[in-house]
Amino acid sequence: MTYCEFVSSGKAHTVHVAYHDCEYGFPVIDDRVLFERLVLEINQAGLSWETILKKRDGFRAAYDGFEIAKVAGYGEADVARLLGDARIIRNRLKVAAAIHNAGRVVELQAEFGSFAAWLAGHGEIPKGEWVKVFKKTFRFTGGEIVGSFLMSIGLMGGAHDADCAVGKKLLSSSHKSDHVIRTQVSLDEHEYDLAKAQAAALGISVAEFFRRAIRQILPVCEEGAQMKYAGFIETGDPRSSQSIDEIVYGAKD
Repeated sequence: MTYCEFVSSGKAHTVHVAYHDCEYGFPVIDDRVLFERLVLEINQAGLSWETILKKRDGFRAAYDGFEIAKVAGYGEADVARLLGDARIIRNRLKVAAAIHNAGRVVELQAEFGSFAAWLAGHGEIPKGEWVKVFKKTFRFTGGEIVGSFLMSIGLMGGAHDADCAVGKKLLSSSHKSDHVIRTQVSLDEHEYDLAKAQAAALGISVAEFFRRAIRQILPVCEEGAQMKYAGFIETGDPRSSQSIDEIVYGAKD
């Protein structure tokens, strides 16, 4: 039984339904979300995904909201705290991997502008190549973990069945998502500056960066949401607003 079949069977816990319908296989451009997903996939090793989803809030609290720089700075006291926290998976190797990998993400951000830009910069490469890249860069990233992570963030196909309604929405640019836009790409001025750095790393304008990002994340969850979106014009004020359609289809470079 595939994940899509399991979720639609009526036997799945609600945590699976919410994850499948609004997150699984959706493109992610927020570094904090990417780091969270990597930590969760690593912690799932040897356990059920349901266990991890049920502990997700606990992970967020224990790891300071997955604030990457903060986790990278964890010391022995934090390790002891985490190993004593029943809200998460108390595995020393997994805790150590989270801290080490946070440090590596900080280094990638310094070099490439963001974790997301580093991932995007590899283009479409086979899973085997991705596994080599991850093993060279991070800890506790075997083939199954890497594959699951990449599928979960939309960088590798196979997340949804061909006849899955959510999967079809992900392939259609006609569906808009209030939820994902609000949580993943609502920008303040600091985040806008980071987006400019990501665009520079990819060799494209900020307007084009956001057009690409929005085209990826619009086709999810909720249909017909009319949103206003801030800061999507290269020469404009990041606090200004435009409609999504204006940004995607009418933004000036």
